[in-house]
Amino acid sequence: MRNFKKFQYSAAAGLILIISYIAISVILNNNPPLQQATTDILSILINFTAALCLFYTSYKSRIYGKQIQYAWLLLALAQLFYAAGDATWTYIELFLHGAPFPSVADDLYLLYYVLFAAGLILLSRPLINTERIYKTILDIGIILTSAVLIFWTTLALPITTNSFLPLSLTLYYIIRDFVLFFLVLNLILRQPTKKMRYPFLLLIGGISAYIITDTIFSYFFLNGNYASGSLIDTGWIIAFILIGLAGILYGNNANVESLKIMHNRRPKHVISSFIPLIWIGTAVFMLIWGYYNLPPSNFATVQLKFVIFMILVLIRYLLSILEKKGFFKTLKQ
Repeated sequence: MRNFKKFQYSAAAGLILIISYIAISVILNNNPPLQQATTDILSILINFTAALCLFYTSYKSRIYGKQIQYAWLLLALAQLFYAAGDATWTYIELFLHGAPFPSVADDLYLLYYVLFAAGLILLSRPLINTERIYKTILDIGIILTSAVLIFWTTLALPITTNSFLPLSLTLYYIIRDFVLFFLVLNLILRQPTKKMRYPFLLLIGGISAYIITDTIFSYFFLNGNYASGSLIDTGWIIAFILIGLAGILYGNNANVESLKIMHNRRPKHVISSFIPLIWIGTAVFMLIWGYYNLPPSNFATVQLKFVIFMILVLIRYLLSILEKKGFFKTLKQ
């Protein structure tokens, strides 16, 4: 009960921060420089706080073993890199008066994705089951290539020489979010009890906020209508807070009873079996759409990505067959 009250206080504080951020953005709308400075600094503070929450989770989850503890540590480090990226963005924007996107801040955002994805994989797959790790990596590759097909075919038409790098980066951020979304969804479906799913529901809420905000940001930025510190940025603040709350809830729930549940109840591997089927139909549709709507030069790129996608699906299918026939167990013996 006491832990639940702590979470309630944290959730209330998060809600106050969101409302405060929106209020500041609206009140300072007529003063763009002050609006940018205030919202950028507030964003950094909230992001660092979310990272601290995940470090707390890593410390509390040591009861589950080193793998779970290190997984949350990777998530915490990832969020720390994201906060460092925000700090770099702010420095370039406020002190150097340069364009923060694209910039060196994007390198830190890239590190965020790598570490966050690695943490989620570590949470969902036992290290001793090598074949499952291979399948997870292939699932990520399948999601990645099919998402590239979706957004490249729909955004390839307006590409110009000057907009290629920003377009590529915005495309990367959206695809990154989709990969993280499905990794967290896999985690939710694998949890043995509803109580243990709640932190990951908050986590997937944060990733969903990333998807929506990055998509809106991409649209406005590529059309030259994005202004730093506007209400669009509120989506990222919501994402930070939800991810931080997910860490707090998971850390508060860490106890011996839930440890016994994790060992005694075997979760179902649900989403991994359906990922190739979900995305293969989408990839085929985008190939057909690209054939009728894209110029030959752009469609050649789409064809190459489709071939890569089909190779990954074929390898994934072969791994599943080998696993069912006990091929990996035979190799270990």
